[in-house]
Amino acid sequence: MSEKTLILQNQRHKIFFRQERIKARSQRKESCLNEVKNLSKERVPLKIMRKCFFVILFIFIAAFSDAQTILKGYVLSSFLKEPLPFATVRIMRNDTLISGSEPNDSGYFEVNVPNKLEGLSLRISAFGYGKMTYPISELVMDSINLFYLGNVYTEDDLLFSAKDAKKDIANGLIRFYHYGLPAVPPKVMEEIIKKNGYSYSVTYLSCKINQKIIESVKQYNDYVQSYLDGKYGKEWDKYIAKDVEDYLKKEYNDPAGSDTSR
Repeated sequence: MSEKTLILQNQRHKIFFRQERIKARSQRKESCLNEVKNLSKERVPLKIMRKCFFVILFIFIAAFSDAQTILKGYVLSSFLKEPLPFATVRIMRNDTLISGSEPNDSGYFEVNVPNKLEGLSLRISAFGYGKMTYPISELVMDSINLFYLGNVYTEDDLLFSAKDAKKDIANGLIRFYHYGLPAVPPKVMEEIIKKNGYSYSVTYLSCKINQKIIESVKQYNDYVQSYLDGKYGKEWDKYIAKDVEDYLKKEYNDPAGSDTSR
């Protein structure tokens, strides 16, 4: 075989192998494109399936969840018929707490109640007034309910009343009754009262606090408050409150701990 023939053969082989490589490369490219197309075709139903899954899950939760409504009402004293803003309101299922609320200054509250009423009750309690329990099924959900706590007294049952306050004032004894811990030391309170030019005192009760004490103090103090409003003007006690607040800030927030004469 001549040298020229060998060269031609080698050239043909090179051309052949080059064509084969190009062909193989083209086939691989086409294969990759087909895989991508197939993948994109498969993703469409996958997205739809995901959406369907979440829709079904939402419907399931909505259908079987314990939906809620709102119970509204006022908590009042049985005797004075006045708000009890310090009461606690709880929705119980047997002995398990479901939800709770606290009345505002008017005694008004709103509390969430599950629609499934089985075993549900409303439990209201207040310091000194005891507690009451009401089955939820007996309450009106689309209206405002009134709940009364404590015993019903007559004025003669109280330890002291508005009548007693009137007698004391006529005899020159003007005072407020206070139960529980005082906001400031009694001597400091005396100084604040004198500083503002008022003439009254505060008597601190150390007895056990109950409904009778709370309502006796309220009746007595309300009469004294009305008397002093007429004497000094309706905003006289704001000056007392301001001085008490300033004292507490200085006593508990002042890093230097400034000394206060007592």
